[in-house]
Amino acid sequence: MSVPPADEDLVARALAGDHEAFGALVSRHSGPLLALLERLLPCREDARDVLQEALLDAWSGLPKLREPDRVLPWLVRIARRRAADALRGARWREEPAEVAAVERLAGRHGRGGTDPVAAEAVEALNGLPDAERQAARMFYLAQLSVAEIAEATGSPEGTIKRRLHDARTHLRAVLHVREHEEEGRSCQTRE
Repeated sequence: MSVPPADEDLVARALAGDHEAFGALVSRHSGPLLALLERLLPCREDARDVLQEALLDAWSGLPKLREPDRVLPWLVRIARRRAADALRGARWREEPAEVAAVERLAGRHGRGGTDPVAAEAVEALNGLPDAERQAARMFYLAQLSVAEIAEATGSPEGTIKRRLHDARTHLRAVLHVREHEEEGRSCQTRE
């Protein structure tokens, strides 16, 4: 029984022109990358498209890889960057798939099916300026941390926090949600 080659060996072989070695890297890591992209993007087809773009970026960028033993984190960074570009791009701005993403999120919290509140939330989300909309989508729909969003967008964490604050302020106003203090803790209610 042979031991599968380590990532760094496959990288060295791929750099030497062995296309099968790069194919082995893709086979090894495409499952986790696709799962990540499916969380970040509105639908599975979009995730598959972005995965292909990310893998093409990886193939062309392979000579720049400084730590061949850390291929997966490098691929994750490429995939996240591509997903952020896709979310910024026009093809996801007004897609009905966003309603499905919000409904899936709402379904995790006890709601299912077509939910007028989810549809209203998507409409409010689409009304945000581009930067705030992107940060809110990545934070609430893709469930990325502030640090992950900062890395994916190339923006400082403080900028992401401000964008999320501005997005929440706008969404509260549009959705008629008011914040108040109750028994020493902050809570939000829908008017």
